[in-house]
Amino acid sequence: MILDPTFWVNALQLLVSLYQVKSARAEQTQVLIDIREEIRLNPPDDPKAFIQERIEERLPALEAAEVQADLSTISLLNVAPIEVSAFDYWSLLQTLLTRVREFCHHHSVFRFRGLGQTVGSRILVLPKTATALFDQDTRGCWQDVRYPNSYASRGTREAKLYLVEKPTNPIFGYGGPESVTLPVIGEVAAQYIKFNSTGYDGPPPVHTEAVAVYALPGPDVHWLLFQSPENSRVCVIRAQRMLTSPEVFEIVSSVRHDLIMHITGLTADQQFSSTTLQSALRELMSQVSASE
Repeated sequence: MILDPTFWVNALQLLVSLYQVKSARAEQTQVLIDIREEIRLNPPDDPKAFIQERIEERLPALEAAEVQADLSTISLLNVAPIEVSAFDYWSLLQTLLTRVREFCHHHSVFRFRGLGQTVGSRILVLPKTATALFDQDTRGCWQDVRYPNSYASRGTREAKLYLVEKPTNPIFGYGGPESVTLPVIGEVAAQYIKFNSTGYDGPPPVHTEAVAVYALPGPDVHWLLFQSPENSRVCVIRAQRMLTSPEVFEIVSSVRHDLIMHITGLTADQQFSSTTLQSALRELMSQVSASE
């Protein structure tokens, strides 16, 4: 596939801009400027072959190979244009977790494996997904305190994640993001110290506050925003995370692992109830009847 001469003019200009940062590449830069002007004024039939020929004529073999490699990398932008929809990880995770939530609701997974007693407010623990979604880098910088003159952050001890039976509409305060969240809720054990005007005998005591954390859309489709609602008392959780394809794959795999864990446990309970438990009940009832 022969690329348009205009593309190569732009590619050469981009490379010139990059090389101009380094004075050691002054000779290469001038060569590229000359080739760019030749293509712009008299476009060849095969710009790529023309550029290769000119570079090999005017530069030593090693330098020519380096420039050719840089141009080949830039040419990938035109051969394989970036599709924005392929990076819409927010929609992917939202669709996946919504379908998992609906599955767990219709197949009584919330009812028999969830925490809580009220229909609609039960939650399923997602231990492996919590580690994948709340990665170490994010957890290392996501905590702050509401009143920095009175308190200081001491990091988070643990972060749990739950699939919610019925999505909620948390309030994030004035100027906060829209309440469009993934159907999960995090529970973070946030630690802090309180300043004392009289001081402490020894290290100040570390307090812990359980803070809810929601996953919201970030500044772009491949970002997530983690934020606590406005009703937290001392600690505030807020951080943005840019996702890559391998990281999303890890999150999806973790969701699958946690779902299988709950289904396997539920199936095992059902099988135990219909076999071992029923057999034990029949034996007990027969013993009771025999003793009467």
